[in-house]
Amino acid sequence: MPGLGHLPTDLAVQLASSLSQTVHTGLTNSLEDAEAAAILRHLRQQFGDVLRSELQEKNLAKNSVAASRLTRRT
Repeated sequence: MPGLGHLPTDLAVQLASSLSQTVHTGLTNSLEDAEAAAILRHLRQQFGDVLRSELQEKNLAKNSVAASRLTRRT
């Protein structure tokens, strides 16, 4: 998602959690099957974990580049 790499880590984690919960709730509400609901719970967890990880990696990379630039200036 464009622009998400510029979010502070805490906000990115909250966004990932909220987004994955919203997707999970919407999909679960549309399904009555218990097995499908269990699969969706697993999918939600995995989606949230991957999104959180990606956003944190982008944030760390951004901070590393910024620190590198500061080091070169001094």
